[in-house]
This record gives sequence, structure tokens and C-alpha cells, in this order.
Amino acid sequence: DNTVKLWDVTSGECLQTLEGHSRNVTSVSFSPDGTKVASGSFDKTVKLWDVTSGECLLTLKGHSGRVNSVSFSPDGTKVASGSRDKTVKLWDVTSGECLQTLEGHSDEVHSVSFSPDSSKIATASGDIKIWEDPRHRELKVTMLCFRRANRRRPDFGLELPSEAGRKLYNPDILRKLWEFL
Repeated sequence: DNTVKLWDVTSGECLQTLEGHSRNVTSVSFSPDGTKVASGSFDKTVKLWDVTSGECLLTLKGHSGRVNSVSFSPDGTKVASGSRDKTVKLWDVTSGECLQTLEGHSDEVHSVSFSPDSSKIATASGDIKIWEDPRHRELKVTMLCFRRANRRRPDFGLELPSEAGRKLYNPDILRKLWEFL
């Protein structure tokens, strides 16, 4: 129905319905202070919402394909969006300005996630890339795939650049990755 719904997890009550996207909403993310929500949509936009009033504060335009993933930075100053157009855009939360467009994936970007200190961004497509400040240069990352005998689905892992040659094997890479960086 092209909306974002905010729910009370204790009562199950719908607290707010945010209307404004013209196509399916694919991703949502709360700001660290809980006052804003970012939403991405098939309509190729990211919207920033005020949680209390339900007002759309900003509509961020610039992707040429649907937005698959949005994520607030832990410091609350930026939103990253990943799109079918194979790019990741970094947006200023206050002005709505596109600060940077990260290019390098060969397929649509399905997921974006900031490191806890906001200095890196992990992005997932058919591959996984980690981008580091300043200027979000790409770090060299090798994606590994392996299958355990007792599992139907393959697990995925990353080989991260480091002197120790650390390796991470984890099926939920983007959420757990930051422990190892």
C-alpha cells in the first residue's frame, strides 16, 4: 500500500501510518535518536519522516532505479541508500544534499550498513564491498562461499585485508561484520 507503519511492539497498535511514496516501500531505518525514519521505495526515492508528527521532512531524489536499502549512520548525520541502479548514495540528513555516489557494484545493491563509528559502509550486491572514509574509497574484500555437510544453504564469508589475514565466516555478514574490522 506504499506506506510505512510505525508499531508499538508491546501492544501491537499501529501508532502512525506514513504516506507519501508512490510505489512499494522496500526498506526502513530509524535514526539513532529515534526521532526520524528513513524509507526507500520502488519510486526511486528516499524519504525522511518525523516520527512524532508523521510529516515527510525531505524527499531525496537521485537514484535511477528502485531503492532497495536505507540505513542511518550511527552518528545520525547521514543516510545511505542502495539501489537497483548499482549505486550507493550518501545523503546529508539536514539539507537532503547527496554528498557522494559510490559506484563499483556490477549488479543492484541489496543492502547497506554503516560501521558503529560511521567511518565505513558495507554494501551487498552479488558481491560485498566495504567503503572507508575519507572519500569512501573501496577496501579490497574477497567474498568466500562454502557449504557445510549438514546444511542445505551455503554459508558466506569474507576475507578482510589485514596483516593477520583475518577471515570471517558468517551467514549474516553485514550485521556481524563490524566486530572484525
